[in-house]
Amino acid sequence: MVHVVDNRTAITGTVLAVEGHPRLRGFCLVTLRLEKSEPVEDARDLLTSRRGQEILLSVRSRMLGSARPGTVLSCLAKSTVDGDMCVPGPTGEDNVELREA
Repeated sequence: MVHVVDNRTAITGTVLAVEGHPRLRGFCLVTLRLEKSEPVEDARDLLTSRRGQEILLSVRSRMLGSARPGTVLSCLAKSTVDGDMCVPGPTGEDNVELREA
């Protein structure tokens, strides 16, 4: 059995592509160039080592709005056995921020 430690990282990057998620209903799969990352207090940081690389990130479709290639995306993210994904903040709020580059 694979076990992933509790982890969270605040990330920012440029969206390179957005497509429907092949396995998770209500999610999109975002190809993101990871440009910034910051550890989150009381959580392991499993994403900073991939700064500068392209990552595949699962994001709830409703949180993406009109995101398209070139949009800058920031969120709280974690690594899971199914891949990396944006997750709600500590009080359950959506935390995806989008801005045009």
